Amino acid sequence: MTDQQERMLGEVLTTVRSLQKCDNRELVSILGRIADGVLNDTMSGLFKVTLTSLMPDAEGRSKKIQVIKVVREYSGLGLKEAKDILDQVDNNMGLPVTLLDKMSAEKAHKMAEEIRKLGLDPTVAHM
Repeated sequence: MTDQQERMLGEVLTTVRSLQKCDNRELVSILGRIADGVLNDTMSGLFKVTLTSLMPDAEGRSKKIQVIKVVREYSGLGLKEAKDILDQVDNNMGLPVTLLDKMSAEKAHKMAEEIRKLGLDPTVAHM
């Protein structure tokens, strides 16, 4: 469990104990603050995009070159570095490979959407 998760769990436990002593209006207010805090923590954190497969399209063509272009666009990596990442996807037997990490939620979701347009299924995860 990460330090952030432990902190959040501690806050939840403290809040639950406090809720046992509150009336309904206080309860609604407290739950709203908890929900806002969890959402803000999640959205303000860092995200990664992973990919498990470079399945060819119906005609048997690989999407590797197109994905390399997307990785380069979002990462600033050179051609060799981006190709090396995609080679890992080819050789990783279906296990997820991180294409790019330590990025904002917005950037991660945009990158994943571009890869989805290519017919692949990337995953965006909170780090």
